[in-house]
This record gives sequence, C-alpha cells and structure tokens, in this order.
Amino acid sequence: MNWEERFREGEQLVSDRRISEALEHYKAIIEETREDDKKICFWAMKHLGDVLGYAGGRDYMQSIEIYQKIINEFEEADDTLYNWCQVDIARAYLEAGL
Repeated sequence: MNWEERFREGEQLVSDRRISEALEHYKAIIEETREDDKKICFWAMKHLGDVLGYAGGRDYMQSIEIYQKIINEFEEADDTLYNWCQVDIARAYLEAGL
C-alpha cells in the first residue's frame, strides 16, 4: 500500500472541505496500521488531530488528547512527529482560547 498516496488523498479531502470524509479516511488508516506499522498509525493520528482541531472540526480538546497520546505512546525516535505534536498542542490551546 502506498501510504504517501493515502495521506495525499486525506489532505485533498480536507482541502475540498469534506471534513467528515477526511475524518473517516484517517480513522481507516489508523485501523489498518494499528498492529503492523506504528509510525504510519501515529502519523495518521496526528492528521486526525489536525482535522478535528484547526483544519475543520474545531474540537480542540479532542485534538489535544490525540497529540498528547502520540507524545506519550510513540516510542520510535521520530523527533519530527514529536515536535509537530508539541507545536499543534500549543496552537490548539491558542485557538481554543480565541
């Protein structure tokens, strides 16, 4: 499976403002990769958090929970994902306060 293509599909759904479809798309990726490929699973979770938060859903508290779960549970040395989640938590708190 070409995961880059799957992520581009999700990004296109968000770009087209098809938020509910984007949510389902990322949830499907998470389910497909939960056991086999943790890195893809956690990146899909990050995108799901983005869609729930600032990209369309405006559910900032749920997106923060997802980002925090990634930070706490993803054990591979992927500093990029960790750093993006830290930034997105700060952004979600900021936008929730506005």
